[in-house]
Amino acid sequence: MATMTNRFALPLLVALASPPATAALGLPLPSLPRAVDEVVQPALADTTRLADERVARLRSLLRAHPRELARDPRGELVVRGELLAIDPGPEALAAAASLGLRVREQRELPPLGLRVAVLEAPPRRPLRRVLRALREADPTGHFDYNHVYLGAGPADAPPAGAAPAAGEGPVRIVGLVDGGVDAGVAGADPGRLQRHGCPQAPVDPHGSAVARLLLEEPRVQLRAADIYCGQSTGGSVVRLAEAMAWLAGERATVVNLSLVGPENALLGRLVESMQARGHVLVAAVGNDGPAAPPLYPAAYPGVIGVAGVDARGRALPESGRGPHVDFAALGLFEAPDAAGKPRRWRGTSFAAPRVARRAALAVDAPAPDALALAMRALAAQATDAAPAGRDPATGEGVLGPTR
Repeated sequence: MATMTNRFALPLLVALASPPATAALGLPLPSLPRAVDEVVQPALADTTRLADERVARLRSLLRAHPRELARDPRGELVVRGELLAIDPGPEALAAAASLGLRVREQRELPPLGLRVAVLEAPPRRPLRRVLRALREADPTGHFDYNHVYLGAGPADAPPAGAAPAAGEGPVRIVGLVDGGVDAGVAGADPGRLQRHGCPQAPVDPHGSAVARLLLEEPRVQLRAADIYCGQSTGGSVVRLAEAMAWLAGERATVVNLSLVGPENALLGRLVESMQARGHVLVAAVGNDGPAAPPLYPAAYPGVIGVAGVDARGRALPESGRGPHVDFAALGLFEAPDAAGKPRRWRGTSFAAPRVARRAALAVDAPAPDALALAMRALAAQATDAAPAGRDPATGEGVLGPTR
């Protein structure tokens, strides 16, 4: 338990250098290669294949949206032509103006005490050079790319069906940052679901599936924020910031993040601010395989990172591994498709909500000790997996049945 204690006792250190991580990309929809989860395929043979598939899908997404997306020096997806200034002072804005950057908009995030300026870079200038010059002009400022974070899912969303009726006991408010959720997942009690952002956007299969899993706990009331808005270009970190600010205002005790991407200065500040307010963050570790570098936000200290296992409790071959894995849960999800035929999906995105709903039962509301309470409760319920003790594939152990 020493590793777990150290991971969650250390203060969050927000990295303001260029992001080193790589995003996980999953199997494509008919017109959209996104991440995190995959339609069930034969067992993945090795991590080389996983890496090759991820690179191919990344290139496909960039080819499909050359005007909206670009890559940073490490190959991560970013919004083309945009940089971010986090909590910019007069010096930061003056430095941006001196380099020809225009302030496209400034967004206030009052519940989190953050302000973000979206900067439009001069055309035909490499974004990496502009960012380097900006950091040199104001070394004390906080600047980064507007990175893109991706979720994934199959082409057909599971039908809404009937969710469990609200159970006895205190209500737990759980947040979800994902795609647009089908209102029908709340079943006979629509009051259990509140949605935020992009009300006219189409339903997202991935977001709806994750929401259904969260609502399987009858005491959960769900606050679901859509950051994709029906767009095939993913969700920018600015949209993610707005979603987190809304969930903070809604006092969501636990927030499920079944999405992955690179380390980012704004994302780090969001995580730090949410934790300071007593919110518990649960995130999927991604599907880039055991040799992949850590993905974010799961890899930030104090975020509960969740890996996936199969029906026999074995780690999914594509599931991420490392010291940031805290627990594992079933990474399979089965439901009829739109035609009523059984379909199965897999990925760490479906493991995370199974852990998040358990964490929600351990805490009543955001509080300074909420994370510690949740971690103790989860550790007490976890079944240790081989090898004995904490390991990089399942962390402290597997939560819940794997059938």
